[in-house]
Amino acid sequence: MNNYRLAVLIAFGLLSCQQTRQTSTTSSRIDSGSAEATDNAVPNPATSNTVFTGDTVRVSLGKEASPVTLSVRSDSLHATVICALQVTQPGTLSAEIMPSEKGQNIRFSQIYLSDGKTDGPFGQTLTYAVKQAGLVQLRVSPSQMASGPYAGTFTIRLQLK
Repeated sequence: MNNYRLAVLIAFGLLSCQQTRQTSTTSSRIDSGSAEATDNAVPNPATSNTVFTGDTVRVSLGKEASPVTLSVRSDSLHATVICALQVTQPGTLSAEIMPSEKGQNIRFSQIYLSDGKTDGPFGQTLTYAVKQAGLVQLRVSPSQMASGPYAGTFTIRLQLK
């Protein structure tokens, strides 16, 4: 009897590991700078209207660059998007989320600085002093304390001043 229970538990465990994962699509319209959306890639220059796949958008950002504008789609499997910003010099980071639907539940939930410090949550706009160059990550996700749809498309505008 115990062997039967063990076999059933193992079968359920194996079946739960076999779920397929859909990929979200992230498209990007870039005014200046560079962006790439993958899980583990090194930032490379991207061209206008390039389509990317992944949960992480990688962007190189400097003061001399024009604002970078990204069009992102989130879905039920990929509700959180990480903007990994390779900041080339200290400055003030300005970021804004522009939802495509009125009442869309999406916001900057946390910022991870290159010195290991974190801050958040924020709203749909963010102005933050970045005191050293390095990797800065912005976590974009729905608020657990608010209602409204979170799946859909939205635009993220980033600039370092």
